Amino acid sequence: MNVRITTEDFPSNLRNEKVVIIMNHRTRLDWLYYWSVILRQGKLENEKIILKNELKRIPGAGWAMQIAMFIFLKRNWDKDEKYLHQILHYFTDTNYPLQLLIFPEGTDYDTHSVTKSTSYALKNNLPIYKHVLHPRLRGFTYCVEQLRSRHGIDAIYDVTVGYHGNICQSESDLAMGNFPQHVHFHMKRHPITTVPESTEGLEKWCTEKWTEKEATLARFYKDGRFVPEQEEKSMIVDDSSIRYQMIFWIVYWITFLCVVFMLLYNFWWVRWYTVIVGTIFFLQSGYGSGFEMLQVKRHVLTTNNDSQNNYSHSEYSQQNMQNGIGKNTLREAKDRKRS
Repeated sequence: MNVRITTEDFPSNLRNEKVVIIMNHRTRLDWLYYWSVILRQGKLENEKIILKNELKRIPGAGWAMQIAMFIFLKRNWDKDEKYLHQILHYFTDTNYPLQLLIFPEGTDYDTHSVTKSTSYALKNNLPIYKHVLHPRLRGFTYCVEQLRSRHGIDAIYDVTVGYHGNICQSESDLAMGNFPQHVHFHMKRHPITTVPESTEGLEKWCTEKWTEKEATLARFYKDGRFVPEQEEKSMIVDDSSIRYQMIFWIVYWITFLCVVFMLLYNFWWVRWYTVIVGTIFFLQSGYGSGFEMLQVKRHVLTTNNDSQNNYSHSEYSQQNMQNGIGKNTLREAKDRKRS
């Protein structure tokens, strides 16, 4: 599989910015291929992805995503708004170098989603797209507004992904070894100071970007490039370091899995431990708020306790100061009476 990354208005020395990343959702695995960009442009642990709530219940993978603080939406705005408010404030309170990946289309590009997008376009007198779906705007605008109000965003990365050759649409294709021959990412950086501040302005801005993506992808599938060759700029990176990282992690995970299976096979207490931990994750994912929210609640509790302790210490110091002043005043009064 060959990955190509081209950029526009994207300085090569930027690393670990606080950003919102918006991308078209061509397959269910776009986020996985985008890791190849993150490895070259920042730190993988800084990327958090907004996903469907159902994915947090997947044994193993879903639990790991909860621990990694991925964001899961129920597509019920009354519940999602409060959830997003809490988790976004957690990232800004901790000054986390967040790289938040959002797929505004809400789902991947397939026959069913294309039919729904076309129906929506006809109903609302919008253009009919052939390469993207019409974006859902509320989640995007809310995230940008919340992060901007708390100085938690430096820029928006507008990423367009295109595939040549085989398209690996889902996890089953990946398991069968049907990898795409070529994955091409085209990136534009928009400093947050250049992005509209109002909700209506953000909605219009995002809609315009999706119109541009449609035209860009039409050119890509016709000419094999997102921009003319003379205008194309590739991301400048040290690919050797990326290669060493990938080799390290492949070796690490193979070794880790081998050790885990060996322990499970040889020790009964490891099997019981695995069952207990799996049960806890299952119950928390299905009936609780998820482990990502446990981390948020723990942070809020710690912050409140620290604030209370600081307040108590300040109140105690103030009271001591007042007592000291009172004692000094009484002593002075006695001295005047003696004299």
